Amino acid sequence: MKVALASCKGGAGKTSLSACLTLALVEAGKSVEVQDHDPQQALMGWLSQLGGFPLKDRGKKIVAGAGEPTLTIGDFPPAEPHALKSLVEGWDRVLIPCQPSVVDVKSAVAFVALWRDRSHLRLVWNAVDGSALSRPETLATLGAEVGCPIAKTTIPRRVGVRNAYHAGFKGLDEASKSAILSLALEVTS
Repeated sequence: MKVALASCKGGAGKTSLSACLTLALVEAGKSVEVQDHDPQQALMGWLSQLGGFPLKDRGKKIVAGAGEPTLTIGDFPPAEPHALKSLVEGWDRVLIPCQPSVVDVKSAVAFVALWRDRSHLRLVWNAVDGSALSRPETLATLGAEVGCPIAKTTIPRRVGVRNAYHAGFKGLDEASKSAILSLALEVTS
């Protein structure tokens, strides 16, 4: 299965979520091919510096975990909606990280509107912090505006996720760890 993380907007959490999903899947005993399509190569840099798990360099790809990969995680750069669609066409699942903000939602709406078949798309609410915009009824209204399936799992505040930059999956707080594992199982089954 190939899972792309894509958003037209920068700062939505694509790279953080790509890394955390990879680490969660490795923690669960999976081997994951990681493709970093962003010119900044932040995902590759992050995973390469962490250590503590098997990592094989395969040129523009790396394999995290032991054995041959059964999953691929792809991190894509922010781009204009048509350009982004052409980059992720053919991927089995496209996760669209989206913070509960008007700007993120408008960006997601523009991207999702290009797809006739939306069954492989999943909006992932990211940085849900308990504010008024993060209330379940508000997320439901905003999600309906986007117009694609919504992941059941929401990702809590990003402070918890940022800890993974330094300490890997085990460095996540319990709420973040639980949410990332839940999302990893949800999107790969």
